[in-house]
Amino acid sequence: MNWIKRLAPGIKALLSPLKKRLGEGEKSLWKNCSCGKLTLKDDFKKNLFECPHCFKTHLISCRQRFNIFFDNSDYTIIDYGSPPDDPSKWTDPRGKYVDRLKAARKKTGENETMLFATGLLNGMQCTVGAMDFSFFGGSVSPAVGECFLSGAEHSIKNKQPMILFATSGGMRMESGSILSLQQMVRMTIACQELKKNKIPFILCAGGHVMGGTTASVSSLADILISESKEFLWGFSGKRIIEQNLREKLGKEVQTSAWVFEHGGLDKIVPRKDLRSEIYNILSILLKVKEKEINNTSNVASNNKPLQAS
Repeated sequence: MNWIKRLAPGIKALLSPLKKRLGEGEKSLWKNCSCGKLTLKDDFKKNLFECPHCFKTHLISCRQRFNIFFDNSDYTIIDYGSPPDDPSKWTDPRGKYVDRLKAARKKTGENETMLFATGLLNGMQCTVGAMDFSFFGGSVSPAVGECFLSGAEHSIKNKQPMILFATSGGMRMESGSILSLQQMVRMTIACQELKKNKIPFILCAGGHVMGGTTASVSSLADILISESKEFLWGFSGKRIIEQNLREKLGKEVQTSAWVFEHGGLDKIVPRKDLRSEIYNILSILLKVKEKEINNTSNVASNNKPLQAS
């Protein structure tokens, strides 16, 4: 054992430059997937945050979503004001909600779990929302409800199709149970206003979508998509369902693949194909091709008199 002790300082000195170059935690140059394989973060980003070894679709932040979705990563964040953080002054055995909120903001660098932005998708102006599961499990607070309403309002006012990349565990009870559950009603009303104004609304599961989020906004879009077969989609968790039914459910139950097979989802589209797929759907809904043909016909008919003269 003495010879190991003598060699230890030398080994540490040898590995120190390598450790410094690779970094640790967020500073690391590598991304570790659940399959056990390492991928350089630059390559991981180029692969749209999907593991090149096992093809697992990893969760991403709101701004990462906007960067890979909008043309040239160019977008403008839609402001939704500054709703009160902790109107109910929630405290539980884990401590104050406002302290956990500060910790979540420090961890993610964002003010809330949802952001809305406007930008171009293949030249088409769109209003796009995204949710970050790493911020309180993507749970919906009054501020998130306000953000969604602001996005819907911007979409209606500017006649832009609306897209939401959702990932959520449900309503955030720490912000006040009544206040959080009210957001289901508010977001449902916003979805109705989109339909009244004939604004296409596409929702894509960018992670697990559960609880009150599924029971409200995530079930009311015109088109429902998931970008992975493995993402969970449902209301109650599987354990609760098993307790009520008193029987074991299959592993595939509540996965996006299972929900799609049973008619709860319209499509499962890999992340790399989402831009083109969503653009094609919006082109059909907005009759973009017909408008282009009509514009071409109008130009031709307008030129005829000039050519004849």
